[in-house]
Parts: sequence; structure tokens; C-alpha cells
Amino acid sequence: MSCNTDNSLAVTRLKCQGNAPGKCVDQQITFERVTYTAGYCQPRDLQCIDSDGGNNITSAGTTTRIVNADGGRKSKKDKCLDNKRLEEHFCSGISINSTIVVCTDVCRKGACVDRSTLCTDTDGGQNFTGRGTVTTGFASVNDFCINGKILLEFGCTAANGEGFAASSKKFHAIHLKRHNCPKHCYLGACVAALPAA
Repeated sequence: MSCNTDNSLAVTRLKCQGNAPGKCVDQQITFERVTYTAGYCQPRDLQCIDSDGGNNITSAGTTTRIVNADGGRKSKKDKCLDNKRLEEHFCSGISINSTIVVCTDVCRKGACVDRSTLCTDTDGGQNFTGRGTVTTGFASVNDFCINGKILLEFGCTAANGEGFAASSKKFHAIHLKRHNCPKHCYLGACVAALPAA
């Protein structure tokens, strides 16, 4: 056995074809997902990774434990048990642990969410002449120009589910409109003239 420079483990074994003597050949097998530690290659079965950074109830995550050198995995996703209770998974050493949390407002898509700030738009909603940033509990997106003429304007979906609003209590309420600017599109806004170069 030997450790390769890419932290994989190389094992050389004899592979015999049939039972006839002299028909054996060396065969190298490489095991990926091993770690070189203190002069030894060790399988990475001592790893636990949480995509939301740990015991984080405001972000939906997946906690994964690599369980053997062949890459076998066990994963648990954060999930809402009902509209108030969250089952939050996190790493504890090399193990996946979980806790049940009662959200202060509401549980949606694997995270506790405060509905008063579900969606905000810095340019006040449908505003083609100002570059805005729309932020929800799970995403942030800026108005941007597809080219020198076409603007993608993002905003919060209005309470009635149609059109734009400066803020919204609707979950994942990002509204999008493609707009042809009368003159130019520059840095996420329609402008009358481009800046001097």
C-alpha cells in the first residue's frame, strides 16, 4: 500500500487468472476519498459536513456523513415537521445529530422564517431607472441588463400575487419583468445616456 500525492490510497495486489501457476499479474487498485494524516492514509469516514454551517435554523441545509472509503454517504435534510416546528440537522464530531426547534414565526422549506421580512426590494418595487436588490430569506438578486437595451427588473410580488411591491410577506415572492429600456440599459437600470468612457 502507498499514499498517492492526491491523497488517494494505492493498493497493489496479485490478480491471478485461473488457477494456473505463473498466470498472476500485479494490479493496482486506487481508493479515492482517503486522507493522508501523520504518515498514514486514512479513509475519510470521519467526516461530517453541514451545508448551512451547523446548527443554523434560519437556513435550510443538508448534513452529510461520509461513511466509508468507497464514498458511501448518509444525509439528512433540515425539514419542517409542520408550520411551526423545524427538525434541524447538524454535525457533532463525526455524527449527524438533530434537534426539534419551535420557530418564533413560521417554518418554511427547512428553515425558520420571519414573515415580516420575507421579501424586500431596495429600489421600491417596479423601478426601471434605479438598480435594486431583492432579498428573501433564501436568495438575493440584483436588477441587471441582459444587453445594452433589455433590463431584467426584480421585485417583491404584491400581496394580491400580481405585480410589484417594495416588500412582501409572501414566501419566495420574487417577481420578474423583462423591460425594453427606451434608450440604454446600464448597470441594472434604464438610463437616458451612457457615462463617458
